[in-house]
Amino acid sequence: MLFRSRRSGQAAPLTLKDQLAPLSDARVWRFSLYYFFVFGGFVALALWLPRYFIGVYQLDITTAGILGAAYSIPGSLFRVYGGVLSDRVGARRVMYWSLGAAVLCTFILSYPSTDYVVHGIHGDLRFNFSVGLIPFTILVFVLGFFMAIGKAAVYRHIPVYYPEHVGPVGGVVGMIGGLGGFILPIAFGMMNDVTGLWTSCFMLLFLIVSVSLAWMHAAILNAERAAPASDRRYLPEFQLQAGKALLTDWDPESATFWAQKGHKIANRNLWLSIPALLLAFSVWTVWSVVVVYLPSIGFKFSANELFWLAALPGLTGAVLRGFYSFMVPIFGGRVWSRSEEHTSELQSR
Repeated sequence: MLFRSRRSGQAAPLTLKDQLAPLSDARVWRFSLYYFFVFGGFVALALWLPRYFIGVYQLDITTAGILGAAYSIPGSLFRVYGGVLSDRVGARRVMYWSLGAAVLCTFILSYPSTDYVVHGIHGDLRFNFSVGLIPFTILVFVLGFFMAIGKAAVYRHIPVYYPEHVGPVGGVVGMIGGLGGFILPIAFGMMNDVTGLWTSCFMLLFLIVSVSLAWMHAAILNAERAAPASDRRYLPEFQLQAGKALLTDWDPESATFWAQKGHKIANRNLWLSIPALLLAFSVWTVWSVVVVYLPSIGFKFSANELFWLAALPGLTGAVLRGFYSFMVPIFGGRVWSRSEEHTSELQSR
């Protein structure tokens, strides 16, 4: 009823203070850390992999670029599958799969090429451990798959815990994830310089995902201890809290409701969001390609400066995502979208 009453003017929109209230909850920042890894780490790898393929496996720039672009495609598609899995088996379980598999993948990928010498009875035994091009590519794509389903699982938690603050909390989580796409590529380059190891980027990702998994498991154990024994199966990760939905008569589990109303609302949101996200990520990708060619048209930038320029869309996208998330609950999604369209039209004139 909250959605209908606000539209009819019977209830005042949420103030900025009301929207910021959930940010004092540690869960928001825990979800943000998850998204920092699954989304920020995914974007960072998409930007970093071409350079990694060239530096480690001496591939030409065309092949490295194709592999880097190919990494992004399944990661985007499997996010849809992650949403389906989260609905079927629970977001918590999907997060365990995502973070657990990522710990294993990043641990293997972080291990540098190493020679071992074992002094045996009849002489030295020599071994070598290294991840070849094909195993590396397979492991990275497996990692991307589990990151993709993890992205959907993180956002599946938000309406469960914060049904009246989906926009602000989702915006903050998205902002932290976007910052990951800006910070991590820079951190990868710095760690390369400091350690002299190409695999140091995966060492950093291994550290982040290990902390995320440990924090999640500890939080779940604490929640299970606090819940009555009979209710432990029904912690919020698995069951929506009744009576706190923002949309009136929103019951997507009902076949009748879905046939009459639900599929229309879902399809409308889906077909509006797909072009917007496609345009946003296309601009992001095109800019990272354009930056490489700036010196050839007269701009005197160093390699480090070019790398910072390529990372800037991640910073602006992350910061502005947080800002826009707080505007929608105040003005309403339809009003705010129309105001943006009007502003864009005036700017084009």
